[in-house]
Amino acid sequence: NIADKFLGFVGEISDQQLKRLRNLSWIDYVESEGHFLSNDQITLQLDPPNWGLPRISHRKRSLHLPYIYNSKAGSGVDVYVLDSGVNVAHLDFQGRARLGANFVDEVADDLKGHGTHVAGIIAGSTYGVAKKANIISVKVIPSNGHAKTSSIIQGLEWAVKTIQRRKTNSVINMSFNGRRSQAINDAIAAAATVNIPVVVSAGNKRSDSCKFSPASADWALTVGATDKHDRKAKFSNFGKCVNIFAPGRKIRSTSIGSIKATALKSGTSMAAPHVTGVAALFLSQRPFHTPKQLYETILRVATSNMIANLTAESPNLLAYNMLEHTEANKLE
Repeated sequence: NIADKFLGFVGEISDQQLKRLRNLSWIDYVESEGHFLSNDQITLQLDPPNWGLPRISHRKRSLHLPYIYNSKAGSGVDVYVLDSGVNVAHLDFQGRARLGANFVDEVADDLKGHGTHVAGIIAGSTYGVAKKANIISVKVIPSNGHAKTSSIIQGLEWAVKTIQRRKTNSVINMSFNGRRSQAINDAIAAAATVNIPVVVSAGNKRSDSCKFSPASADWALTVGATDKHDRKAKFSNFGKCVNIFAPGRKIRSTSIGSIKATALKSGTSMAAPHVTGVAALFLSQRPFHTPKQLYETILRVATSNMIANLTAESPNLLAYNMLEHTEANKLE
């Protein structure tokens, strides 16, 4: 039950029971259990700087600029990371990360490294966009990387109810994709009815993002990936269901294995948390009454017409982290 708008149940049923369910007037649809994959590509233990941070804080591309951001830095904003878990003890989180809920049949800790990497891009003190935001881990992806539809919806339901109870500025990040799912898209729409923004990755299939979920969800902000040369990353999905692009190739962030571990990853999974971090920055600076207001602001301030190799219907918008014209703009 998400915001009393999305009601559903999960179970194992026979073909005969399936036919009966579909004939019931109060059943809108029945959907088989799907599997969703986290959108990371490679992990390398190298040590370059995270080029994504300066890229989203300057209009012009350069690999040698500082990362500039509003001093509120996402303070007071809770970010719910629906993923493989988070290494909450990592020093880069400075005690701002916690384990929220676990909907996978294994320990709540991150055994894959994906969720920790995503969380670090959002709010790590070194690698993060919103360096003072809080991270709440909602584990929906097991260590094998295959998340179930039911786990994702349970995780989203828990996040929505927790946000409603806590009444804090919040945003949800979902860095994974699978086949198009009406159930997942409807669950995100239900979250929007209670004014909870959701940022999702476009997917890594070099295909039309409208074929996948949650990328095709109308009420999510869908993020494609670019490389350090301002080109659409070769792996990134594209099309009219993508709303914006952000750095997603060879991004260094936090990892698992120790309280100081880092890793280099590529994928739209790395692009989405850049935009989630921007959302947290903006939420800490001014009130937004609806997800639509927040999304429109992120798109309005984005850097336009800088991305090469875009396909038809893909927006030429690159994430930008400055809400207002400030002294930082003079450094451009």
